[in-house]
Amino acid sequence: MVKGSGKNATSSVVPGTSPGTNHAWGGSGAWADAATGATTIATAVMTIHHVRRTFPPLDDDRGLRPPSTTSALGPATSSRSGMPPGYRGAMGDPYRWIAEVYDLAVEPFQRKIREVGMALYPPRPGMEVLDVGCGTGSHLARYREAGCVVHGLDLSPAMLAKAAARLGDDADLRLGDAAALPWPDGSFDLVVAQTVLHELDATSGKAAMAEMRRVVRDDGKVLVVDHRPDAPRGARAVANVVEFLAGIRHFRAYRAFLAAGGLPALVADAPFTPAREKVVARGAMSVVLLSPT
Repeated sequence: MVKGSGKNATSSVVPGTSPGTNHAWGGSGAWADAATGATTIATAVMTIHHVRRTFPPLDDDRGLRPPSTTSALGPATSSRSGMPPGYRGAMGDPYRWIAEVYDLAVEPFQRKIREVGMALYPPRPGMEVLDVGCGTGSHLARYREAGCVVHGLDLSPAMLAKAAARLGDDADLRLGDAAALPWPDGSFDLVVAQTVLHELDATSGKAAMAEMRRVVRDDGKVLVVDHRPDAPRGARAVANVVEFLAGIRHFRAYRAFLAAGGLPALVADAPFTPAREKVVARGAMSVVLLSPT
């Protein structure tokens, strides 16, 4: 996949691909790294502290439960209204407080990485795009601006409610599990999964990759973004803090994902051929464009 890390990292996925780390956290140099990391952590801490005072905890650790292949939220259903079908209220959704702060605390970081992915595989009008783990719909909104037909799936009713409010009736939003996508074979030109796979256990992660292969067309692409196990120390420290703030169960899933080899290992064992890759987030993550095999 990628040899080395940090500023000297080079991609071995496709000969001729531009080397190096894409500075998706902005700035350059050690001082910029430190300032950006401190700002990211401070923003996350203050925002999450405020929301956790507003919402009571769901369980003892207040953490996010890694999605399993059997969703407790019910069967996947289509949403074409302000509130997704199957919504059971905020108290039954472990992602409910994340939904309240996502656009403020997480979206600025995700936006920069998203632009890297869109540059690797530019959207075109009429393209059918599925976002697995679509969250509040900010990713799909960007693809819709480019003329794409957008579809999204998330395990969280609260996240889908935010996405439905943002995207309106012309977005196909469904409540469901990444390991059992509720669409027919060969439905999409592009399937995207950005910072989702590290929340899944090993079995569910492999199932999600297989499902993305099933629903993408043979001439389509899959774009995945997630953590690398060989990140530089500073970048890993920032990522560790951010993932820990999401809850202890979420953090344990993230650590298990890294211990299993992170995104490079998951991609190597999936039914795809890597086409292009960019290392982002100061070497902590990879954006990988995959071709079906």
